[in-house]
Amino acid sequence: MRHHTRRRRAHRDLHRSRPTTRKVVIAGVIVCALIGAAIYWRYGHRSEQSRLIESLALFANLPENSWVPVAVGNDGNWTRQGHAGLAYDSKRGSLLIFGSDTHGGNWDNTVHEFSPLLREWHTLGAIAGPETYAATSTGLPAAGANGMQPWAMHTYDGIEYDPKLDALIVAAATDHNPAPVSGITGQRTWIFERATAQWRPLDGDPESKVRLFGAALAYDGWRDTLVLCREGIWELGPKRTAWQQVARAERCDLHHNLVFNSDSGHFVVFGRYQASADLWEYIPGLTVGMKGEWKQLGAVDCPLMSGLPVAYDRNAHKFVLVAKLNRAGSKDEYGTFTYDPRAGRCTQITGANIDPGHMNFMMVWHANLRVSLLVTGDWRQPTEVWALRLAKR
Repeated sequence: MRHHTRRRRAHRDLHRSRPTTRKVVIAGVIVCALIGAAIYWRYGHRSEQSRLIESLALFANLPENSWVPVAVGNDGNWTRQGHAGLAYDSKRGSLLIFGSDTHGGNWDNTVHEFSPLLREWHTLGAIAGPETYAATSTGLPAAGANGMQPWAMHTYDGIEYDPKLDALIVAAATDHNPAPVSGITGQRTWIFERATAQWRPLDGDPESKVRLFGAALAYDGWRDTLVLCREGIWELGPKRTAWQQVARAERCDLHHNLVFNSDSGHFVVFGRYQASADLWEYIPGLTVGMKGEWKQLGAVDCPLMSGLPVAYDRNAHKFVLVAKLNRAGSKDEYGTFTYDPRAGRCTQITGANIDPGHMNFMMVWHANLRVSLLVTGDWRQPTEVWALRLAKR
């Protein structure tokens, strides 16, 4: 009996201890997991975390009315091309470059992305070499093993981020590309989908009637419409099916920028092939496809403009532009100006001159950081990203 009693007591004590044992084991697992996560975070993410903190501090403490370099160099041996374009990815807060000069043996047809908070570049995809360049059965240029990548080409101001498609839109042409390919009878608008990092052409009929070479492109956030300026105004409405011409205009020349004024819902054309200080505003129709109106703007004290970087600062309600100074003795000297559409006047920002040359078409307004970001450089100088915060007054 005593033997059986001891067994029952031992059995009872064992069962009583099991919950406590399980709690100890679970607690141990949690502690180990937390320690592991801490070690992983410290050694795996410390660099990224530090860069985020440093970048936030840098942008928060930018001096006003002065260009500040925020990043030098990139992730590989590519160089910023003077005939390439820049777009602002509003979903990710990043910058997207696409385009090539195609003159000096450069065949870069990849997308390069810059993250301002990490202050680093990443190349999205691989170059499709000129040996893959071909004409499709409908006479359109295509590259890559599967024919689903654009050629290297001048893009100028003809690229834009589309928040509806979450894609980079490239409305450009291969006119200056020396690839020995016959049978090209038209051009196409390309779409680079961010989610898949894959290219596809715009659905619908080939855009044979649209003059894409040297076009300028901007997104109309009021009407959810992409607007293209080249030998007239073309619109790609919310359905994103095909370009529709809505107005003719001689103002859509080469080496020009089309910039959307998000306060008024209007567009302003800056620059032309033969440098000019004239500014024109395009007022779109109320609905997509409706003809708009052109209006010449006052342009007091504005510099001569051709192929210059421009962005619209939504904080200051002014355009920011970098242009060569007109005054005597200022050869190859570039200044920074603001253009106030309400006053019809350009004002040079004292102390915001920048190294000459090596820039065009590559400035955007960053909505989250509330700064203008400018990308400079060429094959002789490294790619560099600059930030400018306008004075609040």
